[in-house]
Amino acid sequence: MNRHKNSIVTFWAALVAGLALVGPLADEGRADFSLPDDFSATLNPNGEWSWGYSDALSSFTPMPIAGPLYGEALLPAWYAALEYDKYSPCVWKNMADTWLHQVAPGQVSLHPGNGDRMAIVRWTSPLQTELSIVGQFWAGDRGEVDVFVLETTTGGTTTLFSVLGTPSSQSFSLTTSVKAGDAIDFVVGCHDGFTCDNTPLNVDITPIPEPVSLASGAIGLACVGAYLKRRTRTR
Repeated sequence: MNRHKNSIVTFWAALVAGLALVGPLADEGRADFSLPDDFSATLNPNGEWSWGYSDALSSFTPMPIAGPLYGEALLPAWYAALEYDKYSPCVWKNMADTWLHQVAPGQVSLHPGNGDRMAIVRWTSPLQTELSIVGQFWAGDRGEVDVFVLETTTGGTTTLFSVLGTPSSQSFSLTTSVKAGDAIDFVVGCHDGFTCDNTPLNVDITPIPEPVSLASGAIGLACVGAYLKRRTRTR
């Protein structure tokens, strides 16, 4: 009786151990960080995300001013200058249930400003890992824009993706390694003037599991398999 009881305890211990190791891997397919979901109308930065602008690709200044785009309450925005200055770079979200300014409901849009000032969404890594970065700069308004995905580390800035003078949507699927504090910038700049340049951005950032994590999950399942095989032989 005790032997049977111990076998049951051993089985459940092996099963729990296996699921505990495999469980986290089941979530690896989901995006841990997502725009537009993570946009905030009141926080800058908001966790790993921040909204900013720059005159050059190698720099980033957080946008200091929050307010509704063109005074429309359902269009929360961040600005580099006065909130109603239509010449300022801005990052904003369409919270309405209809298309506005060529931006679909729920989308976050980047609009560059005068003086070749770029609008930037920045993601700052909280850990050392390899990343999957999948997203799209949508066509938005009719103006041509320059779009970039940049990685900034202590060693400098690297261009991971760029298209110049595009009036159409541009998709990207990237992998890169980062350390805590490294930044990934999604940039929209002027190409032929700064009017009609609304450019919606969707992006999912997912840490890629290390091989040791996969091995640990396999070990957990192997424990369960070995127990079941042993039980079959002893019957």
